[in-house]
Amino acid sequence: MENSTEITPFRVEIPQAALDDLADRLARTRWTDELPPEEVTDGTPKGPVQPGWEYGVPLGYVQRLVRQWRQTYDWRAWEAQLQRTAPQNLAHAPADSPAGQLAWIAQLLASTGDEHVLTNATIYWLTNTAASSARFYYEDHHAEHPAEPTGLAGFAYDVTPLRRFAERDHKAIVSWNAYDRGGHWAAQDAPDLLVDDIRGFFRRFRRARAGLVRRRTGRSGAARRAAPPGARPSGGAALGRAAVRAWSAP
Repeated sequence: MENSTEITPFRVEIPQAALDDLADRLARTRWTDELPPEEVTDGTPKGPVQPGWEYGVPLGYVQRLVRQWRQTYDWRAWEAQLQRTAPQNLAHAPADSPAGQLAWIAQLLASTGDEHVLTNATIYWLTNTAASSARFYYEDHHAEHPAEPTGLAGFAYDVTPLRRFAERDHKAIVSWNAYDRGGHWAAQDAPDLLVDDIRGFFRRFRRARAGLVRRRTGRSGAARRAAPPGARPSGGAALGRAAVRAWSAP
């Protein structure tokens, strides 16, 4: 197939047979066992781990969502919504077991709503993309990491970052903040913290740029904006671009 840059319409159209197969697999789930609750937790939060989750995703959580997935979850409604918005080592287990896929996703999505968890699990299952989505971790491990200034925000119910490993791969960490709430999808469950963190990260570069402008031109940032067309820009613009690249770095 030839590579093409042509933009063509794409629609999410899952055949009913795939949904029927999913329902059948869910009905035949073979459940694992787990320790009695009193052996798992004393009910006291331990750092970012919720009580009852010390050994991982609880059996009862997965069973509850599987029941909802089988009985009340409406994939067709979400399929229609996706059309209007954005229609565009463990992989073997999630690819073969919808309950396994659900448990794998719930590890980081449990802080969001049930419908959101089930929609993500359904998308992965119907498209069989558990493996391809996990390749990012291998590729990131082998990628050349950026040298631009980098910021990290850690949230309570996400994987806890270790600074010595982060500094090994990112040589210019200029912002490191840890928060007492929020999870892997902080844009959904702690948007205020995430927005403030991003603003704070870029603010340091805006201040540095303003100081650079004053030193080079003897004018304030406001005066510089009022400069006549054709005036030569200062080096501060490059600094701003570096900061933009930095936030998107892994």
